[in-house]
Amino acid sequence: MVKVVADTNIYISALFWRGNPYKVIHLCFEGKAKLVISRQIIDELERILLTDGKFELPREDVALYSEIILSHAELVCPAFTLNVIIKDPADDRILECAVEGEVDYLVSGNKHLLDVKEFQGIKIVTARQILEILGV
Repeated sequence: MVKVVADTNIYISALFWRGNPYKVIHLCFEGKAKLVISRQIIDELERILLTDGKFELPREDVALYSEIILSHAELVCPAFTLNVIIKDPADDRILECAVEGEVDYLVSGNKHLLDVKEFQGIKIVTARQILEILGV
């Protein structure tokens, strides 16, 4: 089964809109691909949903979303730190999860990550690209 890490922006898009990121996350929830996540990704997602002026969701809703994600994903704990994405070092947390989880694909809408294209054999793709790869 294909293993994927989704960037935080994919989870946020999946929560609020019904486009390709939504389809990717729900395909993973349905078992069509294995979703891998780290505590750092969950923490960033929760921070954005709780404090970003565009969202500021109730804490209970954010906790429920995190719980749903965690119930459908393999949780990994990267034991190393990368320094690859100079323009946005927070994106290194996504790469760390991908490497630790030995995933096939990292799915992102983030230009800094997409420009890397591949890292240690992990292909970095858009939501649309992973849907094509999965034959959807």
